[in-house]
Amino acid sequence: MKVGKVRVGDKIEIDMGTRLGSNPYCNIYKGTYESEIDGTIHVAIKHISACKLRADKWQAKALANEIKHQRNLQPLRSPHIVKFYEHVTNANGDHYLVYEFCDNTDLANYTEMCEE
Repeated sequence: MKVGKVRVGDKIEIDMGTRLGSNPYCNIYKGTYESEIDGTIHVAIKHISACKLRADKWQAKALANEIKHQRNLQPLRSPHIVKFYEHVTNANGDHYLVYEFCDNTDLANYTEMCEE
């Protein structure tokens, strides 16, 4: 795996050396996002490889559903919803989903903290 920073589009920079998590479907990295409202902020970036999507049609459908779901939630503001910023596809067909970065915790712990 290459280590360093990679730009995706005009607003996203991924720190390839800071992987936050992974599963067979994707890798999640820490990065920065240039938000028109919030300025440059730390984010979690879910990277889904085009190769994995071509190999598994179910994963491609799951990705399409996730993007649709996140876009529906995008206008909502709640401490119980991790903010979704953007979906970008590069020239290779790789997908990048940009989410609010939950510092020092994972999503499950973050949700529990908000409920207390």
